[in-house]
Amino acid sequence: MEDQLKRIAVKFEGKILDIGAKDARYANLFKGKVISVDVIPNPAKKVQKGDNYNLNFPLNSFDRVLSTEVFQYLEDPKKAISEIYRVLKKDGVLLLSAPLVYRVHQDLVRYTEDYWKKLLRDFKKVEFFYIGNFYTIILDLIREKIVKLPIAIFRYFFYLPFFFLTLIIPLSQKFSKDRNFVSGYLIRASK
Repeated sequence: MEDQLKRIAVKFEGKILDIGAKDARYANLFKGKVISVDVIPNPAKKVQKGDNYNLNFPLNSFDRVLSTEVFQYLEDPKKAISEIYRVLKKDGVLLLSAPLVYRVHQDLVRYTEDYWKKLLRDFKKVEFFYIGNFYTIILDLIREKIVKLPIAIFRYFFYLPFFFLTLIIPLSQKFSKDRNFVSGYLIRASK
């Protein structure tokens, strides 16, 4: 996801809102003034307190909005999208990411491509960039199981063959384009 985000971020200019910024780790990728918000403020990283459902900004305030790995935690994604749409200028761009097939990590919901299309229907153009494939999903699940092995020597025993399996990931990206098996999405929506 981060590789695709870096490629797309080059075109992110103007006044930018980063929602769910946590530690503002992507702010340096963008050309423009970045305002970062999160439900948990981080003054050391210049992240202000912000609510996905009630953004404290006027109508049409931002040229770009970024929201990475946030929506899976939201109880009302329609309200959050509506709020993003409100603060986004005409011809503005929303860039968001969300997991689909990934381990459970205190998230509430997972969204399919069809659901995203429905949720983003007010935007004039929606583009999907697929993250991962069948092989990366399987490798991620195996890695997660290895990490949870209770005896350290077993973890090391299984990590060695796992390491060699990870070498196929670059090849798998070239040969596995099945959109039914993706780890998640990076989505660009134009208002």
